[in-house]
Amino acid sequence: MMAFNLHIALPLLSLFSSHNRLEFVIEDNDQMLYVPVIVHVVYQNELQNISYAQILSQLNVINEDFNGRNSNIGETIGVFEDLAADCRVQFYLYDQNHDQFSEEGIVRQKTNHGDFVNNDLQYEDLGGSSAILSGEVLNIWVADLGGDALGYSQSLTSHPIEEVGVVLDYEYFGTEGTAKYPFDGGRTLTHEIGHWFGLAHLWGLNGCGDGDNIEDTPEMDSPITKCELDHVSCGSLDMTQNFMNLAEDQCMTFFSAGQKEFMRNYILTELPNYIHDQPVLRSELAGQLKVYPNPSNGEIHISVRENDKVQVEVFDIVGRNIPTRLSRTNEVWNLIADFTADGQYILQIDISGRIYTKRVIYKK
Repeated sequence: MMAFNLHIALPLLSLFSSHNRLEFVIEDNDQMLYVPVIVHVVYQNELQNISYAQILSQLNVINEDFNGRNSNIGETIGVFEDLAADCRVQFYLYDQNHDQFSEEGIVRQKTNHGDFVNNDLQYEDLGGSSAILSGEVLNIWVADLGGDALGYSQSLTSHPIEEVGVVLDYEYFGTEGTAKYPFDGGRTLTHEIGHWFGLAHLWGLNGCGDGDNIEDTPEMDSPITKCELDHVSCGSLDMTQNFMNLAEDQCMTFFSAGQKEFMRNYILTELPNYIHDQPVLRSELAGQLKVYPNPSNGEIHISVRENDKVQVEVFDIVGRNIPTRLSRTNEVWNLIADFTADGQYILQIDISGRIYTKRVIYKK
């Protein structure tokens, strides 16, 4: 269901990518939109039964791409650099202790179906895996699609609710395991979720004179599949690095501000039931998470499970980002923050794709 009672309110602030930084100004109405996902792994053999780590690698990519934190965003060419946007959408693996989940937010279904070239994939009785919580959670299917198909999306406006979601071939999902060059950067899912959020290809249906109806994306006459940054069509430089083009993964770097505005409006008006409260951690993880000392004199320790991946952002009470340095010793992450004054600060902790918020007090 739709909800905006998030645990923290971040009014006007600047967020930066962790590599090759670009600055983004976040407006008052840019609440983070939290979208839960369920991943269906439909496999014929163990190669196709992709690992939990591969799934987490994909979740990390879409969270970085939709929030302007991807490592290559700083490679966006200068003419388009100022158009790159933080879309403020956070994805997480759905977990409500559902009986079907042996792993958080993941369903694994063995099949004898063979390649999936139709919507059998969305139905367990036809050899696929049936959607869970259709209309409330983004269902993502990963399977052998056969041929050269990388993936596709299916929207509420054109498909039965049971088939709505995104489909990817297991060779183009995530950044490790079976991920296959040059589409081993996780950008196929970024692109397809862009479609699921209402975006069209940059060249539209008819090339020049048509386009994608987004004001700040130049018209293109056709997709650009190579990283040709000087490619020109329709009388202007093409936006080769945009996620809604079809270049190889390492070349894609950004969504534009116009695309951000369109997607957020589409989510809020067409997909409101997919917006959930800020997620909390699984009960077993919450029981193991420790943040100490509190109050702190500037150094904070975060204790989690040994194999969890951790990212942390720190904000002051008016939403300004506080520079930090993060290191690890076994299962303890050591955070040093450049606190400027005594008072209350907010830690936003991303633990393997799940968000947890903790308030701490700083005293010199």
